[in-house]
Amino acid sequence: MLNLFLKRLRKSKDMFVFEIRYLGKFQSAATISIATTDWTNKTATMNIGRTLFEAGVRGVLRYKPEVFTALGIYFKNSYQITPVVYELRG
Repeated sequence: MLNLFLKRLRKSKDMFVFEIRYLGKFQSAATISIATTDWTNKTATMNIGRTLFEAGVRGVLRYKPEVFTALGIYFKNSYQITPVVYELRG
């Protein structure tokens, strides 16, 4: 499934994958870390999600800019800040 995505990814100048971390015993869920050249380009960022869906990935995709991680702001944080700027469902 992700092999198709990775083949398409090699042709892109907008992004690269730097980590795929599977969750759970049966590897049915994963965290895929993708770096983009410009996260403010919503069209290019949404195309990443669509490419993942075309490759067979299902579920909710959330885009969290690295700046939140650098500041120590994660999904459950004491500031009640939502670190997600884009979300796709497929």
